[in-house]
Amino acid sequence: MSVVVDITNSYNFGAHIQHRVEDLLRSTSISFRSLKSLFDKQSDAFAQAKVWDTLHQQRPNKVLELFDEAFDSANAQITGVNGNQYVYGGYSHFKTYEEGSGKSFINALTFNENRGAAENKLSQLHEKFHSIQWSTIPELHAMHYNMMTYREVPVILSPRSWITASLLTEREAYAKTAWLALLENNRNYCKDFAAAASKELVNPDDVLEWYARYPDDLAFSLGEASLRWDNLIRAEKGENNTRVTLRNHYIELAIRQMDKSYHLNECEWAEKPVFIDLDDKAILALGSSFGPSIFGKYYPDPVFKNTVLTQEQEQMVQALEAKLGIVTAQKLPTLREALADKGLTPEEFLERSKNFHFVSPAPAPDTKIEAELSLS
Repeated sequence: MSVVVDITNSYNFGAHIQHRVEDLLRSTSISFRSLKSLFDKQSDAFAQAKVWDTLHQQRPNKVLELFDEAFDSANAQITGVNGNQYVYGGYSHFKTYEEGSGKSFINALTFNENRGAAENKLSQLHEKFHSIQWSTIPELHAMHYNMMTYREVPVILSPRSWITASLLTEREAYAKTAWLALLENNRNYCKDFAAAASKELVNPDDVLEWYARYPDDLAFSLGEASLRWDNLIRAEKGENNTRVTLRNHYIELAIRQMDKSYHLNECEWAEKPVFIDLDDKAILALGSSFGPSIFGKYYPDPVFKNTVLTQEQEQMVQALEAKLGIVTAQKLPTLREALADKGLTPEEFLERSKNFHFVSPAPAPDTKIEAELSLS
């Protein structure tokens, strides 16, 4: 099979790297590890985007194989549960209560055994993206849920950065699940799977619509498709049945989660943390856990970087910041800056967090926090 890759105009893309890319894409043994190794050597965003464009257009089945490899490397647990058919499933990153002992990072997927096979396949694709995200991005371990941030390395995302991270991890999971569903439909068409995929909040048709407009920019197309659910209605609340968009649902869920789970003031053993903000590199990483970087190439697109809040949401965030001792609009350090004072790199922090075990004292009766499963 002839593979044509036009990357000669890529900024600072050396001839030896260009030849390496061409050889890699022609190879039948291309692996996720070899692709990652290439990207580690060649960090140019344009070149990486062209690699994914080429794979999407000329070797789509390989993309699906690479995704399976990426998920396998995350070493996640998958558990089926019996539940209401309207409960899709979810992803659990950290233990969300302080009880007993064990590993803080549990990296577990659940799916509802009472749903159809096609629906479960889509749900698992979505949650697998979350597993890959939390297994590879250090900033996602600087969380209010992570026991290590209470016990050993007290570095936690600020409320505003946690909101942004919550939105971006969902955007990537929704858009790229639709992308992989599109490729799966083309590889092995199944009527039930295609019908289920068409009902997703971001679906294969959304990807096709944007890719038809930008046929040589898969990354941009997926980023635009990820914005589709911003105005979709998630629920109605209050006496007046106020309609809540999916975007606002995720923002307010993030605020509630942090407000409920953050209880350093009640923990005698806790050290006051350093609050941090996402930097541009982290925002781009949140859109490229697998596949092309969908939130920008060299710099994040402002629509993804700048999370606009409603007046009510802004008041909620300011109240939470006051509770945490954060001065609104103050400049906070990045993860790398905060860890430098503690003699750690983000990569070391990530590995330490993934292997952190704890023994916890018995909690007060009102400190247990139940996890809220994400939508798939």
